[in-house]
Amino acid sequence: FRRITGYPWVPSVLTVFKLAWLACNAPELLDAWKILLLPDYMIFRMTGEVVTDPVTAQSTGMYNVRTGSWERKMLEAVGITTDQLPIVLPSGTVAGKLRREVADEMGIKSGIAVCVGTNDQVAGALGAGNSKPGIVSETTGTALAVFVTTPNLLDDERVTVGQHAAEGLWFALSFTTTSGIVLKWFRDICAPGQDYEDFLAGVDDIPPGCEGLTVIPHFAGTASPTFNQDARGAFAGLALGHTRLHLARAIMEACACSLRECLEPIVEGGATFDRVRSLGGAARSDIWLQIKADLLNLPVERPLCSEAASLGAGVLAAAGTGQFDSISQASQAWYRPERVFEPDPARSAIYVDVYERYLDLYRRLYG
Repeated sequence: FRRITGYPWVPSVLTVFKLAWLACNAPELLDAWKILLLPDYMIFRMTGEVVTDPVTAQSTGMYNVRTGSWERKMLEAVGITTDQLPIVLPSGTVAGKLRREVADEMGIKSGIAVCVGTNDQVAGALGAGNSKPGIVSETTGTALAVFVTTPNLLDDERVTVGQHAAEGLWFALSFTTTSGIVLKWFRDICAPGQDYEDFLAGVDDIPPGCEGLTVIPHFAGTASPTFNQDARGAFAGLALGHTRLHLARAIMEACACSLRECLEPIVEGGATFDRVRSLGGAARSDIWLQIKADLLNLPVERPLCSEAASLGAGVLAAAGTGQFDSISQASQAWYRPERVFEPDPARSAIYVDVYERYLDLYRRLYG
């Protein structure tokens, strides 16, 4: 399953399992003319064309990322055919023109080119200029997602892999189920509704390592790289001298440790990179980005455009309509950093031990 779909585990949310349920409980529905995901349906409504992109196709669990085609044995298992599925086109390809009746309904001009898109993480990577090997983009929001562009398809049971929207490239994706939401949980307990800038005022005065305090941020199980749904969060090393600010910083450091942990299988697979570009709500925090830079010992960039996924969608449209020679060229041309956070050697040295303490605590709790 992993080598076909690119998924290192078996997510029950994949389309193939929903179709399997229908095959058992409502088989008549599988006689449908077409089976589309929401992005495919939007393209169909706008253009009348039945097409999709490789990453959306991959999310069905019925697409072979290695051959770039629908996997026949998966279709046979649920009782459907390739004729019922959309044609898979490269991201950025012009699917068709906006139909007049739809244009009138939307209040815009008909005949506008409608391009095939991609998912949020790939679009965010494009908007962050992560369209060539050597760059990492990470999104810290409710969860954490780490996206690395690679020249070859990695083969590792700990990461998701697939076809990049940028021509001729691949991606490796690691993620966790909880990240920034842990800080929100803590803020809501201590100061419900308080602005994060005010809540975190003074965190920068707490020393790296939080004077022995360690947090495991996995409040709803882990995803990459351990895939342990029984894991839960933990605070260890609490002392009477610790304050609310110690706990807040320890959560931020734990999320940075989780980021490094997600990157390690990709590095072991041969990927190299010299910088990280941070997206998501946590990218608004200077102190959090500095913690990440120090803990990773890499420069961390905050993009000028805070809505990288929307910019990435624009990249696909610009390349697809001929404004650039390639998606990668458009992505590189439109990316601008707003600020770069350089690692501090002294703090990075401290964080070597902090990271080992984080890993050791997880091993002691969950093996």
